[in-house]
Amino acid sequence: MSKKTNFIKKDSISQFFSQMLFTALQIDSMAEIEAQHFRDELVGYYSKNTVDLPEFRGSKDKFWFINTGIVYLYAYTEDQSINVYAFFEAGNIIVMDYLFKKEGNVEFYLGVMKTTHLICADAELIDNLDKVKQGTKALFSQLIANQNIKMTEKNTLLGFIPAERVRLFVNKYTEVRVGQKNIMPARIAAAYMGMNVYSYSRTLNTIENNRI
Repeated sequence: MSKKTNFIKKDSISQFFSQMLFTALQIDSMAEIEAQHFRDELVGYYSKNTVDLPEFRGSKDKFWFINTGIVYLYAYTEDQSINVYAFFEAGNIIVMDYLFKKEGNVEFYLGVMKTTHLICADAELIDNLDKVKQGTKALFSQLIANQNIKMTEKNTLLGFIPAERVRLFVNKYTEVRVGQKNIMPARIAAAYMGMNVYSYSRTLNTIENNRI
């Protein structure tokens, strides 16, 4: 199965998923009626496996909203290993242009964990929604500023010894736990925590065994 067929564009977005985005933007019940026609501007995606985000290149004028699952930001090092910078969970908004401004010339990639549901839309949508509900644009700016917080979480985690890093990480991202159908590949989690895959997997198994 190709990577293309692992990342599926939806024919339509359920009202439940689109409403998650509007709720995050605090579109209230009165404005929601007027916002209905904006649903057609939303594009939904579903990842059947852990893949790169194929729509990423040339789409810095777009934003992504995570309905369920995890998206991660990474880059390649000089020796072609990966450096994972941040994880974004359900409810997070990602605007790549913002990240590029923060990290200069680093060439980023977005990876999507399997079983992740995403919504993609043009950034222009926020300007139009602001006309329906004044203050939407300001709130959107606050939400994407959370990306900056995500970029600092890794540095905080690296301040702990490896075993504690894994314990804290597992508590935050249950997708890495043993028995969760390997939703988060070990190489991705290990790269984020500055560990090799063997050390990470051994530590994770020890932690999980102690839970039993």
